[in-house]
Amino acid sequence: MVRVEQWAEIRRLYFVKRLSIKEIVRRTGHGRNTIRRALRAGESPRYRRSPRPSKLDPFRDEVHRLLRADPRLPGKRLRELLEEQGYVGSKTILDDYLREVRPLFLPRPRTFQRTSYRPGALCQFDLWEPSREIPVGSGQTRRGYVVIGCLTYSRAGGGTLIFSKEARSWANCSSRRVRRRATSDDRADRRGTHPAPSHSTRPRLLTANG
Repeated sequence: MVRVEQWAEIRRLYFVKRLSIKEIVRRTGHGRNTIRRALRAGESPRYRRSPRPSKLDPFRDEVHRLLRADPRLPGKRLRELLEEQGYVGSKTILDDYLREVRPLFLPRPRTFQRTSYRPGALCQFDLWEPSREIPVGSGQTRRGYVVIGCLTYSRAGGGTLIFSKEARSWANCSSRRVRRRATSDDRADRRGTHPAPSHSTRPRLLTANG
């Protein structure tokens, strides 16, 4: 292999001085094949150091196995396990390799899609149980429940007090709540806005929780 200055001289003699390959061989002492390779080369020769083997190389498969079993295994613990098998490399070599390969074993991040609704398409309901019983008069109290409804488009909502968890009680109060609030979605759609929820749209029985 010719050095950079020899490569430059061969190309100067051929392309600038217009000497023949036979004459360049005579002047430089290089063989014909060496001269031809230097002329065909599009760039100057470089010294390329062959990659040195790493002390981690014999343990790469074991690293993969451990990460496959536990992708979030701490680097310190992983190094301890490798040292039990004869690893004597540095912490830096292992840490650099873990930063490179660990993402390959981690679960793919979840993707989320924002959901939107048309006016009147959906009304969500939930049941809230106050921690205190509700006064019903004559010094008596009863266990009460609040059915909370919210329209997904306009975000208008409210609550209705019931004293039973039976399906009939749910159905009655839910149908009344939907009829009362259905116009909120229609008005918001005509305005082209989504009114933000305010304290006035929350159940007025929150004080019952104390």
